[in-house]
Amino acid sequence: MIVYAESNFVLELALEQEEHAYAQRILSGAERKILDLVLPAFSIGEPFSTIAHRSRDRRQINNTISEQARALPRSRGPRRRDSHSRGKAGQPRRLRVAKPR
Repeated sequence: MIVYAESNFVLELALEQEEHAYAQRILSGAERKILDLVLPAFSIGEPFSTIAHRSRDRRQINNTISEQARALPRSRGPRRRDSHSRGKAGQPRRLRVAKPR
C-alpha cells in the first residue's frame, strides 16, 4: 500500500497536534515496511516555514508583553470612577435579588 502525505502530516508529527497518534501509526507502518510513505518535497519545506513563522510571531508577542510589563510600574494609569459599581465610601454595592413569587 502506498500512502501519500502532505504538509499537515509533517506538522502533526512535529508539533504533536490533535491527529498526532494517527500520523505516528502511519509512520510506524512505513518503518515496519507495511506501507510505503510518500512525501512530496514541498511537504517538508512548507512545515518548516510554518514553524519558523509561528516562532517569529511568538517572539514578537513576547517582546510586546515584556515591554508592556516593564512600562506598568512607571504609570498608575487612569483611575476609573464607576458610580454604578461603588456605594458609599468606595465600598462595593450590594445587590438585592428578588425572590420568585
